[in-house]
Amino acid sequence: MPTENTAPTLSQFVKSAARRLWKGDHLDRSLSKMFRFCSYDGYGQKPIDEITASDVYLFMDYIEATQTARAPHGCSENTTNHYVAALSKIFKHAESMGLIASAPAILWRNFKERERRFLTNEELAQIYEVLAGRVGKNHPWVQHYITIGIQTGMRLSEIRSITSKSVVRKDDGNWIHLKHTKNGDERWVPANGKTLAALEALDFCPDMHFQEHPFYSVMAEVRHHVAPNDSAFVFHALRHTAASSMANELGVNTILIAKLLGHKDLKTTQKYVHAKASELQSVAKAMSGVYALSTSQQ
Repeated sequence: MPTENTAPTLSQFVKSAARRLWKGDHLDRSLSKMFRFCSYDGYGQKPIDEITASDVYLFMDYIEATQTARAPHGCSENTTNHYVAALSKIFKHAESMGLIASAPAILWRNFKERERRFLTNEELAQIYEVLAGRVGKNHPWVQHYITIGIQTGMRLSEIRSITSKSVVRKDDGNWIHLKHTKNGDERWVPANGKTLAALEALDFCPDMHFQEHPFYSVMAEVRHHVAPNDSAFVFHALRHTAASSMANELGVNTILIAKLLGHKDLKTTQKYVHAKASELQSVAKAMSGVYALSTSQQ
């Protein structure tokens, strides 16, 4: 007689193992991905040792073809790989615990990394102009999110996590204490007057005002007016722009920018910083005065 499968279902294993694998905001985002996978075609009710690579590929095709408010054209290949990373971690953990013989060998999507998008001062002015008109009339809170994003370089999820307790006033200035960030670490973000004013308009609880569908609808309208058909024109571009402004306009060094943005790897920060041609030329001109050699010495 066949023996009954005693392996836990995928849903059961995810719930029991998730907090060992992820922390903070990373935990929330990974769980969201895993629950979406579990809800697809009853996968969550399957014993974990019965999930195959073929199941994963069917799911990958599904999310890339399914429209949502955040992904009007379906998930990008990059986003699909984030799902694969979360799934691979779960299966590897199940393998290490002896619950499955081996983790499914899943091929990642090959994709060309999207070009980093930086907003010009003209585009930023246009964004505020559009939000001050009809587009932003019913959802004025979106403008405050934009302000916080460009002033601090914080991720959307980090802004949403702010509460009145997160804002700390010290002798050396005002700070936003982020207890959990993308990489699992806490971070202290300095808050200037514009950031505090925007937070005050949001009652120091941005998430209380946030509505997912209206937010992405408004952002799509703004994109239509400012940068039509530019898929890279997204909220995260504010983070890229803030980093570049720190480097180009303020001359902040990369290590400090990494600290402000919460990057552990400077290579990540370097991707966020856009070196303007005018700034590179300024460096070249300045170098001529550093080594002031006479004509005969050159």
